[in-house]
Amino acid sequence: MGETAAYGVWHDDLLVGALWDVSIDQPWFLCRFVPGAGWDELGPLFAAQEEARRQHFPEHLIGRLPPCAISVWN
Repeated sequence: MGETAAYGVWHDDLLVGALWDVSIDQPWFLCRFVPGAGWDELGPLFAAQEEARRQHFPEHLIGRLPPCAISVWN
């Protein structure tokens, strides 16, 4: 499979980033994430959540990230 941007990750009307196809290992799609214009707003939330996981915070105390929609770009 060639590398093409196939999916957009959106939060409201902001493009958070694009997922580039790398390979498929059913049932998983292994992709590379390329940040978009909306990443500046949401990136720190992902970083804080990852830091909480790294420090072994209980799952129920970590909190949810804002929902994002993934759309296909074909």
